[in-house]
Amino acid sequence: LGTYRTTEGIAATRHANGVDIWLTVQASGSINFYTYLITCSGVVSTPVISALATSKTGDQERGGLAFSWDSKYFAAAHPDYYPNSEKEVTVYKFDNKTGIISDPHHLSNSGTVENPYDVTFSTDNSKLYLSTGFGTLNCYDISSWNTATMAASMKTIAGVSTGSHSALEIGGDGNLYIANPYGPLGKLSGNMNMGSLTFSTVAGAITARGLPTMYLPPFEEPDIDEVGPYCTTDAPVNLNTKWICSGLDAEDAVKYPDSYTGTGITDKGNGIFDPKVAGEGTHMIIFKRCNVDDTIYIKIKPCDCPDTTIKDMPPLCAFDSLDLKKYVVTKEAGTWSIVKTPVGSTATLNGTVFHANNSAPGKY
Repeated sequence: LGTYRTTEGIAATRHANGVDIWLTVQASGSINFYTYLITCSGVVSTPVISALATSKTGDQERGGLAFSWDSKYFAAAHPDYYPNSEKEVTVYKFDNKTGIISDPHHLSNSGTVENPYDVTFSTDNSKLYLSTGFGTLNCYDISSWNTATMAASMKTIAGVSTGSHSALEIGGDGNLYIANPYGPLGKLSGNMNMGSLTFSTVAGAITARGLPTMYLPPFEEPDIDEVGPYCTTDAPVNLNTKWICSGLDAEDAVKYPDSYTGTGITDKGNGIFDPKVAGEGTHMIIFKRCNVDDTIYIKIKPCDCPDTTIKDMPPLCAFDSLDLKKYVVTKEAGTWSIVKTPVGSTATLNGTVFHANNSAPGKY
């Protein structure tokens, strides 16, 4: 992708639709962040470019990128020096609908060198953790989104003992892990959201400098609304599928025109199910987007044609009219029509109203 080389650091987060993924890198010697959309069909090769990075070359390319867990924030951490030392650690806002990075806030102290290496957010998105080239673990409180307040909140987590340039990652167990170059894997347990962590090592686990750079936990699952049973004579039904967590519509007939499958489905993108096409029986209907799916079973039963015998119809005089709405013969909708008349009939039917119109006597 692209013809540029990148700095260290690669980050990914969920798209607003809960299924697709945004992936971001920074070009070396450039102020451009390149954000690519990954869908079920592959990578969209034209990136969203956000020209808000601080240009990095040489040793300054060492560092990390990270998205917050709610996909609303983005962070970049790379070593830098005067006059850009305050730009070593920067937080941004991120639009997970468009892929645009915006609103940069530089947090580092312009009078010192922080020498950041890797970076990650706390699970409630209020804290930013970063390892340094000095072997320390620092923490910023970004909840205020005020530059001065965020910068002043920086503290070093006590008791952390690792080598320099250590990778950070939150594991599936919710603990923060830190690589200890050629030493035991470090583990920080406690309350990440409060900045209260206790350091220990994982027995028998030896690391180099790296840890997996991206951990995307399981997220959304689709849920098809249960429907039925239906008769073989019923009209087509528009099925509905939503994402369980967000409650948003999971259908996208343009991008995913084959989401629905099963006997009776006549429109795979919009989920139109036709009982007449399906026929009698129990039918399995599946909705699938990428590698997530949901299944329902729709029962179709035979339904006899309704009895349309009209009872208690009064005799009419030659100039009478009669509103047939008084004679509802079935619960199902129907249509009135004149199908048999005596010779010389001039009777008419206007909607549900029968007009004799001085017509010939007889049975109609």
